[in-house]
Amino acid sequence: MRNSIEFFWWGVQVNLDESNTQALVNLLDNGGNAAAVLFVLDPELKSRVAIALAAALVKIGASVIKQVDQSGGGRGVTISHPWVGPVPGWVTAQ
Repeated sequence: MRNSIEFFWWGVQVNLDESNTQALVNLLDNGGNAAAVLFVLDPELKSRVAIALAAALVKIGASVIKQVDQSGGGRGVTISHPWVGPVPGWVTAQ
């Protein structure tokens, strides 16, 4: 699957292939901060929304992302983050 950031009425969704999923997990495992996570998601820094998503990913954590990726066959993940609400986001396998 391609890497992309998509915007919806309810929030934002990031699709990561396996290579970028592993880069994100390694970054979070090694104490990466939101700015470092943001660079993995949007290297050209086109999207300010990626900042909010990066903070949510730090809350979700590497172990959850890794578990979802492995249970989905190691094909990457889709990370969703709502515009509002108490939930920082959720992760699904691709």
